[in-house]
Amino acid sequence: MLRELLAPVAEAATAYAQKAGMQINWSDPCATMSKLLIVSPTPKAFDFPIDTWRAQFRYAGPFCGGDGREPIAFP
Repeated sequence: MLRELLAPVAEAATAYAQKAGMQINWSDPCATMSKLLIVSPTPKAFDFPIDTWRAQFRYAGPFCGGDGREPIAFP
């Protein structure tokens, strides 16, 4: 069902890649990920414990200082 929902996006991406002369292996789910850096704005404590992140993956979040937010009780 998800593949059917995303079909128009996949078609547009494939057409763009061909027009731009990109050689993409669409059967590889990581083919379009950056080889240099992947930045996550999610704090590591909120992410699922995964051992297999690529070497270029970095946690950098959160990207806001919290100014203007009301404090809430959260352990």
